[in-house]
Amino acid sequence: MIINLSSAPHFSFTHKVYHCNDITNDSHICNDKLAEATWKPATRISDAINIILELLKKPEPDHALDMNIGIEYKENISEYNRKAKEWTQNFAK
Repeated sequence: MIINLSSAPHFSFTHKVYHCNDITNDSHICNDKLAEATWKPATRISDAINIILELLKKPEPDHALDMNIGIEYKENISEYNRKAKEWTQNFAK
């Protein structure tokens, strides 16, 4: 299925996500591939969802929206993972 949208769709999580890049504290997702400037109207929604899933699986700390979390990911991954797990337990209910 191809959704022909003239502008990029907006995706958001229903709960807070502790993530080093491009997922803000208000749970909105910001990613270059999903941005208005690079969005192509013929992009499949499934491709957009796969971009989000890939970002969740493989964070990009060098493109962090919150640089402190990006640094934590690179320098202390165990603490980053602990906080991510804590946020999941607290907010993903």
